[in-house]
Amino acid sequence: MAGNFRWRTTVAAGALALLCSARLWCVRHGLRVSLGLRLFRRRRRLGTSPPALEFGSRRRAAGALRSLHVFFGSETGKAEAFAHELAAESRRRGIDARIESLAAWRSTLLDRAARDGPVAAHDETDGVQPLVVLLIATHGEGEPPADARDFCLALKLGLAELRGPFAVFGLGNRAYEHFNAVARRVDRRLARGNGARRALPLALGDDGGNLRADFTAWQSALWHELGAPALHAGPARSGFELVYLPHAAAAPTPLLPASCGVTLLDRLSTCEALVIAVGPPGAALHDADPLDLAALAQPVAHGRSERLVVRLLLAEAMADSLDVGDHVGVWARNPPVLIAKLATRLQVRLSALATLRAPAAADAWHYRFACPCTVREMLARHLDVCAPLSPAVLRLLAESCAPEREGAVEQRAALLALACGGDAYARWAAGVHSGLAESLGAFPAAQPDCAELFALLPRLQPRYYSLASDPRAGARSPARGGEGSCTHAREAQPGVAVSLLATLQRLPSGALGVCSAQLARLKAGRDRLCVFARSSRFKPPAAGVPLVMVAAGSGLAPFLGFLERREAELGAACGRARAGAWLYLGCRTSGEVPFGAQLARWARAQPGVEPLLSGLRLALSRPAPPAVGQRVQQLLLEDGQLLARLLQHSGACVCVCGSGQMAASVRDAFAALLAECGGLGDERARALLHELQQVGRYQQDVWD
Repeated sequence: MAGNFRWRTTVAAGALALLCSARLWCVRHGLRVSLGLRLFRRRRRLGTSPPALEFGSRRRAAGALRSLHVFFGSETGKAEAFAHELAAESRRRGIDARIESLAAWRSTLLDRAARDGPVAAHDETDGVQPLVVLLIATHGEGEPPADARDFCLALKLGLAELRGPFAVFGLGNRAYEHFNAVARRVDRRLARGNGARRALPLALGDDGGNLRADFTAWQSALWHELGAPALHAGPARSGFELVYLPHAAAAPTPLLPASCGVTLLDRLSTCEALVIAVGPPGAALHDADPLDLAALAQPVAHGRSERLVVRLLLAEAMADSLDVGDHVGVWARNPPVLIAKLATRLQVRLSALATLRAPAAADAWHYRFACPCTVREMLARHLDVCAPLSPAVLRLLAESCAPEREGAVEQRAALLALACGGDAYARWAAGVHSGLAESLGAFPAAQPDCAELFALLPRLQPRYYSLASDPRAGARSPARGGEGSCTHAREAQPGVAVSLLATLQRLPSGALGVCSAQLARLKAGRDRLCVFARSSRFKPPAAGVPLVMVAAGSGLAPFLGFLERREAELGAACGRARAGAWLYLGCRTSGEVPFGAQLARWARAQPGVEPLLSGLRLALSRPAPPAVGQRVQQLLLEDGQLLARLLQHSGACVCVCGSGQMAASVRDAFAALLAECGGLGDERARALLHELQQVGRYQQDVWD
């Protein structure tokens, strides 16, 4: 981070730094504690700080703005993609730009301060500080992305502060209760430090609206406020090179691709899991029927989705780190047919060993390729070639149009018009020809440099799925893999079987998405998936506590594990009175209810035994006529008296899993039923919900 963030020089802060961060230094960065001590003592002895810039006027800022230092904290890759776009735009204006993940802020400071000393580590040119730009997302319950957690913790404890001008752009979704909470906190805490100055007010992007338009407007305001130079004519190269290497230089291919939002623990827990069953949700929890691949391959109307159960055999070491409610990250691969098509169009050799070399002005560690790999691996595992192209990539295609090719002038003009953003770009991005292969086919005059293209394309991000089973049950009953050809694979190898419930997503063209297509192609007993474990705070209460579960569609997945665990615990406690469990599930039609037979068994009373599910309520949004569609929040209001009594007098726990919009509607329904049926009134009802959330009795697992 080039010294823009520095240790505070008080003894108390130094002690906190050692106590709170020694483990992170040793485990994540391999640094010695003595290095931090030497840096702390040197800072305290010298007591120097760099000059700060005032951005009082655009004229003064224009003369001072020579470089940007862009940091991103990204969970899904959007903040990182915006960081690269901002850097590309900066270079086109003649301004140097450096990009780094917030995961590197600590090691960057320590490494450079130890090498160059505290004064030289401020990355200044002729006494001028760079403008620090932070692009940071918010996810979950107002939590920072994985690659920004250490930085946010240090900022909270007062162990990091900014010297000089800064600007913050937040990425969030207004459907969430904690909209852009992380960006708000970071901006507020940075501004409190001595010498930190906002170059631009905090900007909050809304992914539930038009995030691209929000970013474009903020970027334009940034250049205008700082009086940045006008765009340079012609292409502006980033300095990246695609260097081909002899195969003798090949290193072992890492199992886990480089990516933002993936922690060291994620990498350590990565394994290749054998697929032991795959198919649509069957009559029983772990049954899997053969897939109709021909039907899945057919394009369908935009917005339609199917559900798929994938049963995996995990290594025991990975399964030990998993619990009900946790997530499994799946590394997707782009389709082989698409990779071959791109190789022909870009004129690259898929079998060639290469590396993407970064310019001297930028750190290369986060640029997708941690070690040399084949071009096939770059396109298959590392780069997202199916996502709509960003304006920066469209501008690169426009500038690469060969004048001698037919229609080059018209194609260049069309690409530049799209690169300007706005409504035209939004309509194009939502269309069927917005991916890399489709765009290269639509604009044959474009001949982009592969290094420049690979540097701008977003990373291929992992997809996360909630566990749809109890890992303990998989370990206890190894032969539970289901019927047919998938069972022998389970018996042949040791491990722990777990289930995932996935919704197959469709692209605007109607074709399956990247990870969905990979899941649909899986063959039980033969194929493997590259997966890793991701822990979650979404946990069930003890078996003696009443449980209310609310889900929509694939949001049912974690509750299957909850109920498996609850069934095992209650079965082990013979004679103990059962606490009730209620499930409110939303689906489109009765035929789309996942694991309907299993849920019915749990809701059915056995002779002398109470049912596991005290109540199973289904809300069908598209039932057969003449029935009227319902939402789960309507069922909650119908059972208002019961639910208010459970929350106020029985100590019940509420767990909600679904989209952000659904979770917000469910929360409003609970507030309404507590206000009306619980006699609390609106204000006290919402205060009670907030209190329940603070103590873990109201939990949400929200997905975009």
